[in-house]
Amino acid sequence: TAGDRVASLTMLVQVCPVFATVHLKALLNMAGRTGRSDSMMAVDTLKELFIGTLLPDRKLKTFAQMTPVSPKGLSKTTFTEICVVSFFEDYLKTAFAAFVQTLSEAAHSTILFFKTRAIKVAHELLAAKPEQERALLGLLVNKFGDGGRNVSSTVSVCLKKLVEEHRDMRSIVAQEIQIFLARANISDKAQYFAILFLAEIVYSRNDGELAAQLVRLFVARLEL
Repeated sequence: TAGDRVASLTMLVQVCPVFATVHLKALLNMAGRTGRSDSMMAVDTLKELFIGTLLPDRKLKTFAQMTPVSPKGLSKTTFTEICVVSFFEDYLKTAFAAFVQTLSEAAHSTILFFKTRAIKVAHELLAAKPEQERALLGLLVNKFGDGGRNVSSTVSVCLKKLVEEHRDMRSIVAQEIQIFLARANISDKAQYFAILFLAEIVYSRNDGELAAQLVRLFVARLEL
């Protein structure tokens, strides 16, 4: 069954992630078949793997971003290990970006369950790890413009949890919403939920500049 396959692939990835790129790719392919029940099963599994096993508490690096390592002065075993780990990190960065793209596609599904689940998974990833922070935040904020039932309110709840857990992200989230509001053809409903979210953020004494910026935004909206 699909459940058995997901379970076996998960175990293979957990046993030795560095040598499990084939199994990780199989899970990504399964997750990418949006609209099927096993797709969300794979999405939830990948979320747990990325948060609990695969992603470090820093942004991943590509080969081009890594400091070159010379084999001089290193044993063959040590140098090989460094090369293998570097290859895996480069692959993992690409794989996670592909997963975020899958979530973005699922967030545009016509099926409310898939759409809502994708939003919640994006929030959990964003709250747990810094990788693909901008893409995940953009995915969430853009869903303020979704006309689906309760989608905007779901996004508001997720973002409120995010800024409560990570208070240093308040300014980043606020800036992303301001960019969203500056777009043309934003519906009144989308504007309402986005501005309501900004108005409900609790600011500290150190957020004077951000608060002043938002006041100017609110005034400008009232003048429209």
